[in-house]
Parts: sequence; C-alpha cells; structure tokens
Amino acid sequence: MESMILEAMIQGGPMAIFAAWLAWNNSKQDQNLAEMYAKFFTKLEDMNAKHETNREQLENKYEIRNDQVRERWLVVVEKVEKERDEAQKENARTVGQLNESIKELTMRIEMLNQKIK
Repeated sequence: MESMILEAMIQGGPMAIFAAWLAWNNSKQDQNLAEMYAKFFTKLEDMNAKHETNREQLENKYEIRNDQVRERWLVVVEKVEKERDEAQKENARTVGQLNESIKELTMRIEMLNQKIK
C-alpha cells in the first residue's frame, strides 16, 4: 500500500506530494483539535466541579452562621422572657405587699377614728 502511495506521489509530481501533505496535515490538525476539545471540556468539568464544591461550602457556612445567630437569638429571648417573668412575679409580690400595707393602714385609721370618737 505504501508503495502505491509513493508511486502515485512520484508520478503526480510536486502537486501530488503537496496534496498528500495537505491531507496528512488536515488529519493531524483534526487530531490536535480533538485533543484540545477534550482538554477544554475536561477543564470546564473541573471548573464546574470546583465551583459546585465552593458553592456547597458557602451554603454550609451560611447555614452554620444562621444556626449560630438563631441559637444566640434564642438565648437572648429566653433570658428576656426569664427576666420578664421574674419582674412580673416581683411586681405581683410588691402589689400583694402594698395591698396588705393598705389594709393594715386602713385598719389602723379605723381604729384611730374609733378611739377619737
């Protein structure tokens, strides 16, 4: 087969040799382009995977941060609710004490009024 190609090139002269070189060069360029496309798509896939990994990491970081903020908020809310409950209890005790004091003062005033009469 090679001998037939060589004989055709010799008989065809420089134009046949040039045509053969063009055909060989074209096939070589096709191979190079195929390799370049494969490398390009591999790089794109790698970049996409890296981007996806970064996105997932950022989402996880965001979720962790939100959880931390939520936990701090719940601690603050619980503290405020506890303080409010204690203040309400203290107010109720104070009101009770004031009512007792008022009753006692009322009784003393009544007793003084009765003594005066």
